[in-house]
Amino acid sequence: MKNFLALLLFTFISIEAITQERIRFSLQNFAGLLTGENGSGVQFQTISGIRYKKWNAGIGTGIDGYYSFSSPVFLSLNRSIFKRGKNDFSLSINGGINLPWKNVQNHYESFWGYKITKLTGAYWQGCVNYGISLGKRKHILLAQAGFSYKHMGEIMKQTVINPPSPGDQDTYRYDYYLKTLSFKIGWEF
Repeated sequence: MKNFLALLLFTFISIEAITQERIRFSLQNFAGLLTGENGSGVQFQTISGIRYKKWNAGIGTGIDGYYSFSSPVFLSLNRSIFKRGKNDFSLSINGGINLPWKNVQNHYESFWGYKITKLTGAYWQGCVNYGISLGKRKHILLAQAGFSYKHMGEIMKQTVINPPSPGDQDTYRYDYYLKTLSFKIGWEF
């Protein structure tokens, strides 16, 4: 991990030295709603990265409350496509992994002898962004609409406690492919 961070820092410094253009660090924070065929949920995200000309690249994480709580960890790439005055339209894509939260034990788990193991899955999101620059300090108020996908899974094991074969286990695997529309507002500085 230390080697990766050192390589990342070296890459940022090298890019700035080669381009002789101003690269600045950026931080984007979002809060929003997700809606899909399994209901709705909330989403919070933070993306830390660098901005160079029309490009913004970074690493992000957050809380995804759609269907079952999870934390996506992803790479983010954003490209400005149209800028007029203080207004900016851009496209962004995020891709990475989805880390499920371990839920509180359900009543059927202890009563019926179930043991549930949550599985890590994929995460990606594509968005259209609108930003309004505020003041001279490069603060940007953001609005974002997009489509997101997350994969979650679980393995459920049940120990049989009744004869004829006590102690046997039944194993079931469930995969959830969740697609949602997302609407978020945020702040970049």
